[in-house]
Amino acid sequence: MVGEARRREIEVDSQRLADRVERIRRNHSSKTASQNIPDEQESVLESIRSREADDLRMEALWETLAERAEMPTEAEVDAYRRRQRQQEVRLQYIFFDVDPQASSRQWENIQSRADAVLDSIEGGASFAKMARHHSDSPTATVGGKTPRYRPEDKFTGALGEALAKLQDTGEMVREPIRTEDGIYIVRLEDRRSPLMNLGEAQWKLLSQRRRDSVKAGQRALMEDATVRVNPDVVLLQPDSR
Repeated sequence: MVGEARRREIEVDSQRLADRVERIRRNHSSKTASQNIPDEQESVLESIRSREADDLRMEALWETLAERAEMPTEAEVDAYRRRQRQQEVRLQYIFFDVDPQASSRQWENIQSRADAVLDSIEGGASFAKMARHHSDSPTATVGGKTPRYRPEDKFTGALGEALAKLQDTGEMVREPIRTEDGIYIVRLEDRRSPLMNLGEAQWKLLSQRRRDSVKAGQRALMEDATVRVNPDVVLLQPDSR
């Protein structure tokens, strides 16, 4: 690809090149406790200058390929937003902490506590009040409420499966959920799938197209280079008729 960039005679910004070389020179000077690269190392400096020039040519070539990407239309951005829509939930939960080394009897006692709390809530007790009085989670101080998050990022296993079944606002698990670290009672506050901001969606879709454009351009350049280097090679394509 460097050869292709040179073949195209892509111009290099002389100031950017000088700045890059100067940064390298200063870094070298600080490491060697000298102010300048010795005269005998001028060839090294020239090699660095050539390498940095090639890097700048490559950056310019990639940018040229990226600029071939079409700006997405409003309809395309809207469709992208809907494809990328991710579900978010907000919960209330009561957590009963159980020591990993707890005996079966201790687990049974805490399970009984959780069952009693769930019965009280189903009987009309406030979930928030019960969370404040019984939950071992830091969220107890706010009634067991959590911020919004994607469920797959937070819960797995039995708890994740139970959460997936909660669809309606205010719906609660039918029984306490036992996990490795304790027992949970969970209530769904709400479930929603917000759309991505328009500006963010446009930027992400355009960025994706620019990356795709660069990859397609790279493939085309490689194929072109192969043909130029091996002009006698004929690639036989299957008859498409």
